[in-house]
Amino acid sequence: FLEIPVDSLVAAPYEPKVREALRLSASECGLASCPHAEVLWLANIGGFVGADTTGCILASGIAEQESLTLLVDIGTNGEMVLGNREGLLSCSTAAGPAFEGAKITCGMRGSEGAIDRVWIEKGKPAYHVIGGGEAKGICGSGLLDAAACFLKLGIIDEGGRMEEDWHFTDEVYLNQRDIRELQLAKAAICAGIRLLCAQRGAEPAQISR
Repeated sequence: FLEIPVDSLVAAPYEPKVREALRLSASECGLASCPHAEVLWLANIGGFVGADTTGCILASGIAEQESLTLLVDIGTNGEMVLGNREGLLSCSTAAGPAFEGAKITCGMRGSEGAIDRVWIEKGKPAYHVIGGGEAKGICGSGLLDAAACFLKLGIIDEGGRMEEDWHFTDEVYLNQRDIRELQLAKAAICAGIRLLCAQRGAEPAQISR
């Protein structure tokens, strides 16, 4: 939008060309409907921790908190921020797209037809479909719920091993590869949290919010 080069983001050390917040006039941005208005662009933190994370910091009030607080943006890039009013640390982990339903055999976005919640009912997994009707696939929240239920029911063991596919319907199911994709994503988020804690000199148990 601002015609800032992005080529530096595809090669190490993945630094953005502009880090600071920008304050421009609407006319400079080509917004003719209100040319005298100000357009504010939030600051980038790093190549993989962008202005969306800056927005999360501002919206959550994490920088004003007394207690140690963790903020996590769960997605393909798992950006996270740890700290309080004494200072903030951030990092990004390559969590992969499992949390968004991608790379999952029957995965999809959290839209109509997606299984978004799974719970145990009468000793078996029960589920909710967004919009009602027949399930078309399963989204990230449904995947997380399903894995938790499978573990409780012994469908998967503590290492994530699955004897056979689990079918919600004839067309929508989870298999061993799906559980492994979720484990990779979860491990990346966990690693990021542990690294931030180590840098901070804190234990995960000290995070209060």
